[in-house]
Amino acid sequence: MASGTDYVQEYGQAEKAYLQGNFEEAAKIIDRMAEEFPGDPTVLLLQGHVYCYGLHKYELALQQYESVLQLTDKPDLIDYANKGLKQVRQFQSRTEAADVVLAETTQLEVGDREFGQGELESQIEQEFPDSSWENGFQADSMDLDSANSGENY
Repeated sequence: MASGTDYVQEYGQAEKAYLQGNFEEAAKIIDRMAEEFPGDPTVLLLQGHVYCYGLHKYELALQQYESVLQLTDKPDLIDYANKGLKQVRQFQSRTEAADVVLAETTQLEVGDREFGQGELESQIEQEFPDSSWENGFQADSMDLDSANSGENY
């Protein structure tokens, strides 16, 4: 087991790495500390923060925050763990919602025909070979000139 000085130094290194955005390094240090001090709510709280806000591994963060709540009666740690749990749940619901939207947008129905991603562009190119799909469709300059001058056909 590490001495108190080693604990303070290691925790400080993990916290510094986390605050500087070096999440992989922070995770390496705090994971090692969590193995050595599995019942330390302060270590588990920082581990939850690293996984939630840094690495976006929400299930792991959730486990750490729940462990903190089981291990401590300190109001500040409980408050931080509850805030972390709230954030994890928000991130998870946003991720799930984004997954649903993505799944829905990969299929497009036109008339009675369903097109997968990329298929609609291919179909348009086949039906309108003179159009420039990559550069966007070009409006006839005469139409634009007429629209700007107020002329009607």
